[in-house]
Amino acid sequence: MAPSQWDNYTPDPTPEPEQKPAPRPPKQPRIQSPKPARTVEERTIAKRKQVGKIILVAVLTGVVALIGWIVFAVVDNATQPGPQTADGFEEMLDDLEDELGSTVVFGAVIYPGYASIDTPFADDDRSVNYYWDGGLDESTKGTSTIGSR
Repeated sequence: MAPSQWDNYTPDPTPEPEQKPAPRPPKQPRIQSPKPARTVEERTIAKRKQVGKIILVAVLTGVVALIGWIVFAVVDNATQPGPQTADGFEEMLDDLEDELGSTVVFGAVIYPGYASIDTPFADDDRSVNYYWDGGLDESTKGTSTIGSR
């Protein structure tokens, strides 16, 4: 059941020759001479140098940190009077007055560099322990009362 006007294909009896583009000259591969292989000794020495550098940097960093810590500790201790000195004791009492509004304490243990102070808690018999080393820090809140001590 082909259509009545069906055209059949007939190829051209004399086709024109196709013009092919001129072939490209082949590319010359890049030939590079390989790097000379290193001996085992050369590779081992190179690794040892790297490990040595890493260790040296770590040691120098540690030394610088230690020196900085020592300088900071010496300067910090030199600038703050301890609680056993008159100036330090007065500063500790001023800090208590500022923090609590009073200098009333249950007990205090005073060392050359710091003090541990038990103070009353609000309006009841509990105590709060403060640590003073140039500044007042709350250490613990106790639940024991004065009579149970």
